[in-house]
Amino acid sequence: MKKVMKWSGALAAILGLSILGGAVVNAASVSAEQAKAIAIEHAGVSASDVDYVRVKEDWDWGRTVYEIEFYSGSTEYDYDIAKDSGEILKADYEVHGRGGGRGMRRAQSAGYTLSYDEAAAKALARVDGATTQNLRMKRDHDHGRVTYEGEIRYNGYEYDFEIDGETGEFLEWNSERDWF
Repeated sequence: MKKVMKWSGALAAILGLSILGGAVVNAASVSAEQAKAIAIEHAGVSASDVDYVRVKEDWDWGRTVYEIEFYSGSTEYDYDIAKDSGEILKADYEVHGRGGGRGMRRAQSAGYTLSYDEAAAKALARVDGATTQNLRMKRDHDHGRVTYEGEIRYNGYEYDFEIDGETGEFLEWNSERDWF
């Protein structure tokens, strides 16, 4: 009888520890609200300026992630945030309504076009430590205007971008872990 009591006590202790361990893992996970706050802070916009937020839980690369999409002004932001750690796995944005800001009209009237080297320097300035060795970029024409499209692969991440050749504005910026 004493043996049975010892074994059941040991079993309960083991189960209790594993249950407690499970609770600790869950307590460390990030909520959907926390993930939204992480994304909005990373984007550098005020929560009061965010118009629409969509959060969807998904399974990606062997882990649970929050897919977050929101808008601020004419910019759409998309993020993948790891539920277990709050790590930003993917971040990108795209500016919509490319045809009309004041800055664009000023640049067009001045007849200025960003050079390839200036566009490369702008892109590399956004990724600390990256060099021209990590950059692939081409000059293109998108809807009748000069753009620079490219990617930077550095330090385990891939950054894709598009720069308006007339204003120097980033029209798109995507970053995600480079899994390969």
